[in-house]
Amino acid sequence: MGLSSFAFKVDCNGKPHSFKFKTKLGFGIEEELQITIVKKLDQWIECDIRDTSTWVNIKAAFVLNGLYKSPDADLVFTAHGPFPGVSDDQLLKDLEKATKKGKDEDARAALTKLVMRFPYNQEYKKKLLEIAKK
Repeated sequence: MGLSSFAFKVDCNGKPHSFKFKTKLGFGIEEELQITIVKKLDQWIECDIRDTSTWVNIKAAFVLNGLYKSPDADLVFTAHGPFPGVSDDQLLKDLEKATKKGKDEDARAALTKLVMRFPYNQEYKKKLLEIAKK
């Protein structure tokens, strides 16, 4: 679960190429995004006659059983099944509990998952750096 931020170019024939992932989730997700975008979406803005290609930036959220919320995603891929995942709310509760008890390792684990889900959340990143300095 998480947010993958990436960009790619679209040539003058409307074909996507030159994928660059700013945020990687791994597990073959980046490769699947390229295949899905290339095969399923065939209506891209063609390049301007002055350019040879146009950049497109996308934030894609991957949600399992509704356990992840991403209000800033451009695309949302949802999967349902017997996944024993942890919701965002539960991770925040775990973080608060670990912080109160001074359990840095537990707090780091919850924060790491939250940062992977919300890579642009500077508050989570700042807290993770604070714990790492201890």
